Amino acid sequence: MLNIGPPELLLIFVIALVIVGPQRLPELGRTIGKGLREFRKMQDEVKDLVNTGMGDDFKQTTAELKQTATDLKSATDVRSAFRNDAPRTRPHARMADAAPPAEVDPPVAPDVAPADAGGDGHAE
Repeated sequence: MLNIGPPELLLIFVIALVIVGPQRLPELGRTIGKGLREFRKMQDEVKDLVNTGMGDDFKQTTAELKQTATDLKSATDVRSAFRNDAPRTRPHARMADAAPPAEVDPPVAPDVAPADAGGDGHAE
């Protein structure tokens, strides 16, 4: 806070002794001590209030932000989406899983009966 060493304190004490006088100096010291004590007490109360009241809200908000960041990261993770969908999206994987095509015979022309070579078409 304040960098007041022994030489500075001695200078302040001498100035206070000259201004106030030796009779009132102890009373002035007590008054300043009480004021500093009250100031520190109020400062500690404010710190405790901030740490307990706002600390819980801050922790809750931090946890919510971390959860949101995790959800966003998982929602935008393209690599894992491809890893999970890989067997369904690769065409060669689909062909390997499918049954082999059945062999089909080439089309055949319908049988036509041969015409009688020398007859009139009557059977004898």
